[in-house]
Amino acid sequence: MKITAAGFIIYKIKKGNVKVLGLKALPEFRNRTGGTYDIPKGRIDPGESQLEAAHRELLEETGLRVKRILTQGPILESQLAVWVAEVDESCEVKIMTNPVTGSTEHEGYEWMHIDKLQTTCLGYLEPIITKSKKIIHSYTDNKGILK
Repeated sequence: MKITAAGFIIYKIKKGNVKVLGLKALPEFRNRTGGTYDIPKGRIDPGESQLEAAHRELLEETGLRVKRILTQGPILESQLAVWVAEVDESCEVKIMTNPVTGSTEHEGYEWMHIDKLQTTCLGYLEPIITKSKKIIHSYTDNKGILK
């Protein structure tokens, strides 16, 4: 399996509750793959490691920087490598334009419970969200509050 893209499942802890970031996909992707929400991810550029690409894509798409990565290595699914990572509670998401194309890649964002992201994500992301949910739950109690 050749990994060609990388990204993050981003979460933050607000008042003890874990919320994950869902990026509202453009209509063409929602129509083509089903679902509403995407995650920060994108193609790996030549010479970049998978993790470097994930960090770059996160910054380009949201303006966010990772505070802590929960996973030792990436969750691999199809051609995508994804890490589960925390950002600071006070961070501000900025939906950015792609520096190469100049176009916006997402219509907006929402911080939500992982269950909502799992049921509303773009169809092909569901296996990754399911695996991420298990990782996040291993760090939280049954109400989604950090242990």
